[in-house]
Amino acid sequence: MQLDNLARELKASAAAGRWAQVAEQDRQVAALLAALKPAPAELAQALVALQLVHGQVLAQALQHQARLEQQLAKHRDNQEGMRAYHQMEEMG
Repeated sequence: MQLDNLARELKASAAAGRWAQVAEQDRQVAALLAALKPAPAELAQALVALQLVHGQVLAQALQHQARLEQQLAKHRDNQEGMRAYHQMEEMG
């Protein structure tokens, strides 16, 4: 079933840190859900499973984003420190 496969692929991509692939799969999920409105009753269980996986992947993506933001902030701080150090060396 397409929903089950998409949920598995989405989860696997997130687990592997393939965020560009996650973004593409997220677009596929959105398109599929839009096409299934109203959703047939026989797909209810698969839709719930997909929504659960999607929520978990979103949480992982937000955590990854926060880690990247921390790394960038640390990098900027280090650059500013190096600039100040070089300016002090030039003055001295």
